[in-house]
Amino acid sequence: MKHIVYSSAARGTVDQDALAAIREHARVRNARREITGCLLFRDGVFIQMLEGSRVEVDLVFAAICRDPRHHRVTTLIDEAISKRAFEQWAMAFRILRRDEPLGLGHAPRRAVTMSDVSQNAPLALQLLLRFAYPQELHPVSVTQSIRRALLSSK
Repeated sequence: MKHIVYSSAARGTVDQDALAAIREHARVRNARREITGCLLFRDGVFIQMLEGSRVEVDLVFAAICRDPRHHRVTTLIDEAISKRAFEQWAMAFRILRRDEPLGLGHAPRRAVTMSDVSQNAPLALQLLLRFAYPQELHPVSVTQSIRRALLSSK
């Protein structure tokens, strides 16, 4: 089993209807392929984690890379896992409001933007896992996953 965390930029304007269509398509496709994960969107940036069998995750990720609605697809993490973070979700989905703080601990003095997160594996993983493991419930799981992301990004 593996997970991939990637970021991409939306090509053109993405409205609520387009996001709803992406979410529903992903949920159906992922359930059929036994893939779980989370998709976040803000300011034209997608950050997503896909979890499942190596073959199925790679097939879905290849399709995303070919999808004309995405560009600047960047793989942040691609590694083996022993346990899913989003096992109860075919695709958790969240549109982050522009005025909503990203809630990333130990952030630099300036505000962290989705563009910052989209180029930084540990920040992307921390943001995604915020929705899988609320820190007040599972701080050890979050810390260990972020440590792995830091080590794999060097």
